[in-house]
Parts: sequence; structure tokens; C-alpha cells
Amino acid sequence: MARALPRGIYGITSGEFGMGHLEAAGILLEAGVRIVQYREKSRPARAMVEEARAIRELCSSYGAIFIVDDRADVAYASDADGVHLGQEDLPVERARRMLGGAIIGASASTPAEASRAELEGADYIGAGSVFPSPTKVGSRVIGPEGLASIVRSVRVPVYAIGGIRLEHVRELRSLGVHGVAVISAILGSPDPRAAARAFVEEWSRADRRCPGPLRISEAALLPGGSIAPQVARDWGRSQELCALMPCGPLAVPSTGVLLSGDPAARPRVSPRPR
Repeated sequence: MARALPRGIYGITSGEFGMGHLEAAGILLEAGVRIVQYREKSRPARAMVEEARAIRELCSSYGAIFIVDDRADVAYASDADGVHLGQEDLPVERARRMLGGAIIGASASTPAEASRAELEGADYIGAGSVFPSPTKVGSRVIGPEGLASIVRSVRVPVYAIGGIRLEHVRELRSLGVHGVAVISAILGSPDPRAAARAFVEEWSRADRRCPGPLRISEAALLPGGSIAPQVARDWGRSQELCALMPCGPLAVPSTGVLLSGDPAARPRVSPRPR
């Protein structure tokens, strides 16, 4: 059976920023990232398996999940926890036959692609590119609204990916994502260790803040004004945390509505003050 997927920062290694994959994984894990993807596009399969095994051992020492990008064969040979598949990779259902109960993630840029991946057995969706990204040149940019539509279309966790910077974390979290995947904003920064810690802390900071009032994007609403289930669950989880520690209100940039709530009741939507 696949392991539970951690919320928060989904770290991705890359050889494009002047460091090895193992070093990149170490930076992410030391910062508190608990799901790491090995993203390698050009090395021979044998070398990839050796490198993936080393990263898998490092992830295991931190109690973190290890995912291989694209290559189900490398995931199988390295005993990875799972594989992430793009639209042009092995179909999810065939990867499931190979990997059994391993974690299988699937990329999607539309609700239809996400729904199909879920139906085929994907454990999570990597949705994007949310913003223009230097590592995903030419990819379709869906924006926060497109991301929200994907979150609403599936029941499995959704990780946002593509061009995500630190200042995007709160807004994207308000849309009900399970986490945000980051490459260049961490590994391409002047101080990757500090950047990784900042992302982990920013996600955790949102967890520690009281969600009432909470400004969310209008895109997080379902037809008729009801709240997307993932957003409501996150609101409730944060409300429970608020009872355990002092915290201030969480103000997430919004273009739509004001979500306010009574600690004893479910959140309700009210018109945003003008």
C-alpha cells in the first residue's frame, strides 16, 4: 500500500543548477522537506539507478518519501517509493501493474487530464505549470484559476508546480492544494539552504495562523458559492490548531471573497468588503 503523502513542500532535484542530485536532496531534506523527486532527463539508466538508490537511502534516513520522475523502470530498480508520470510517459494503469502499491503521481494541466489520471489510479496530481517556469519552458501556464479548477475536479491530493516563488505559497495553499513543488526558486537561489528553509517555514506559518477571517481566491469556490472541500478541510484543520496556540488572522491575497467563520461552525462565505 502506498505511503501517506506529506503536506507542504515537494522538493525536486535537478542537475541544472551547479550541484549534484544527492547534494540537492540533502539540502531539501535538511530543511524539512519530506517528499523529494529525482528529476533527471539525460543520464543512462544504469547511472540513474545508482544515483536514485543513494537518494532513496538518504530519504529513508529522514523518514521522507522518494519519487522518481518519468522513469517507472528506474523507480522499480531503485526501490523508490513511487514514480511521477508526465502526459507523454507510461500510462498510469501500466505503471501500476509494474509497481504494485507504490505511489504514482501524474502531471495534469486541465481538469480532464487530472480526472483521467485519478480514474486510472494515480495517487496524486502534479498540476501546472501554474506560472511560467525556467525548467518547464513551453509548458502551458494555467494560473491560480486553472489550478483551482483541477483541485475541484479530483479527490486525490494535488501538488501545484511551475514557477512557484515564496510569495505564492499562501495564495496557492488557500486553493486547497496538498503542497507546492519547487525547483528553481530553491536550487537556483544564491543560498539554496536558506531558500529551502524559507519555503518550509512559509507553509508551516500558514498552518499556525488562525483562519478567521481568511481571504481566499474566488476560484476556490464551487458553483453556487460553496467552498471547495479541500479548502474547507484545511480551514477546519487550521481552526483546530488555533485552539492550541496563540495566533493572528491569516490574510491571503484575494481577488474574490472573504471567508469568515465561527470556531464552532463550518466556514461560511460572505461578500468581500469593498
